[in-house]
Amino acid sequence: MARWEETLTDYKPDRCLVFIRRVLHFAFQKQEKIGNPSFEDYNLMLGSLPSCQVDYRSWLEQQDEERLLLNCRDLQVFWMHVDTKRVHELGQSQDSALLESMEAISLDLRDLISQLNSQISALNGSSPDTSTLTLPNDVLNPLYDWHSRLQGYIIFRDLEVYLNKVVRDFTVLKKH
Repeated sequence: MARWEETLTDYKPDRCLVFIRRVLHFAFQKQEKIGNPSFEDYNLMLGSLPSCQVDYRSWLEQQDEERLLLNCRDLQVFWMHVDTKRVHELGQSQDSALLESMEAISLDLRDLISQLNSQISALNGSSPDTSTLTLPNDVLNPLYDWHSRLQGYIIFRDLEVYLNKVVRDFTVLKKH
């Protein structure tokens, strides 16, 4: 049985937290590989990434299914960005450790998305429609290597922040 099939057979919020912790571990490795951890310029953004900021009151008022749907859709967007960067690096980079880390993050994100879809189904909901999600051309085909590296940094930085939000969401779900 494949790793992802095992995780789908019996959903538990704790398993999602394990996936999130693994991805956060890879985000820490990102800091080591890409640059100085004190360089956190939050003015650098990619408009195609989901927002990491949520109004506290609206966050508290969200229903469980709504919270899961939003996380599932947003993580799908992050997965598209990570996988695009992974494929780009595959053709450019000689750093096999970086490529292996990106592959592991991509797989873990897919597993987490599958877990979220399973939980949404358990709540008798339907998975979010992700067929219309696309990436802008500048993300798919950066003009310069530096732009690609900078995009990768922003993607992993924002993914790390977003996963911390997902952990808070699962903490709230676990209490219900």
